[in-house]
Amino acid sequence: MNVKGEKNELTKGDNQIAKSEIYIGPYPDPSTLAQYENVKEGFADRLIAMAEKEQDARIKQNDKLIDIEVKRANNVRWNLITGLIGVFTIVGLCAYAFWLGHPTQAATMASVIIIGLAAVFVTGKYRSKEDKNSNEGQDSTQIPD
Repeated sequence: MNVKGEKNELTKGDNQIAKSEIYIGPYPDPSTLAQYENVKEGFADRLIAMAEKEQDARIKQNDKLIDIEVKRANNVRWNLITGLIGVFTIVGLCAYAFWLGHPTQAATMASVIIIGLAAVFVTGKYRSKEDKNSNEGQDSTQIPD
């Protein structure tokens, strides 16, 4: 023990005891909160209010991110549906042209459409890789408007 005015020297047979406390979570343990309250009245309430406000902000941010992801998923779904409708329409028109006796024109139209679709898929894949690379440098906590 260190008594005021005494020297604190350890000799070879002396033992030392160290105490550490750890708490996990947004709030300190009650004894620490009481100590904060002793420093300044209302300080513990302010700490709790700050932690609650931060938690509310995180919940709102997560809700916004979930909404953004749902909108992206819906956009992808609608893009696929409209793309399939377009492809089936073109295939139907090519079959109709073939049935009317214009096989060369039907084959040309089908070839052009197939080449165009292949180009769209290749450039779309390339663009999605570019988007991922450009988003890596941005702060992931930012929410787009």
